[in-house]
Amino acid sequence: MFCAGFVSSFSIIFVSELGDKTFFIAALLAMRQGRTPVLVGGVAALALMTIISVGIGILFQKLPTVLANFPIEKFATALLVYFGVRTIK
Repeated sequence: MFCAGFVSSFSIIFVSELGDKTFFIAALLAMRQGRTPVLVGGVAALALMTIISVGIGILFQKLPTVLANFPIEKFATALLVYFGVRTIK
């Protein structure tokens, strides 16, 4: 169970982060600031974001009955439209 979850999450995150803006920002910062501080800062930031994401996942896992009637698709669509329009402005 652990191994399967580890492999799937590592694979998905690894592939999705290649070519991501975080990837390019880290490369540019490493050219200017040095490899070691950028590596440590990047790993720390990604670790913190992972901890926050896992915490949100645990919270949502404990609330399935509350979220069962919540229109997730409509809420996600509204957020997408809101941030899309906000980005265009």
